[in-house]
Amino acid sequence: AKACIPLYEEHIFKCKRVNALGAQQLALDSHAIKSIFLAIPRLRGGENLPARRTRAFNRIVDREMGRVVAIVKTLASPTDCLIATCRTLMPRGDTRFSETLTKVLYLKGLKKQQQEALVETYNAGVEAKDHVALDKKSDGHFKRIFNFRS
Repeated sequence: AKACIPLYEEHIFKCKRVNALGAQQLALDSHAIKSIFLAIPRLRGGENLPARRTRAFNRIVDREMGRVVAIVKTLASPTDCLIATCRTLMPRGDTRFSETLTKVLYLKGLKKQQQEALVETYNAGVEAKDHVALDKKSDGHFKRIFNFRS
């Protein structure tokens, strides 16, 4: 689970654009993937496994999938409340928050001006050390950074 779920998250970010309908489908897919992971201990003779191991595995799946679900829910949220949704759903102290927010703004297909306005709104409500900065370069730069394919 620790190896597979981050790959799933990475592949979400390889999409070019995700509209509201696409985000809803990603939410359904994420729920199905989480359900499959949570069923693995039972499929593998989980009756014989200690309950402590099963609970530990479930916690790992919940933690890893929680981040993916937060990203998908943020993608599904309307643009006007995107920052509030992101603040609410993303874990506190996440070291990858800035990178994740930048990727989410790109995936939503927002224009540079809209992205900058949302980042300014976010930065106005947080301490200077937590500020997010958009790269001023073209979308081609984003494609190279995030390994997007044309």
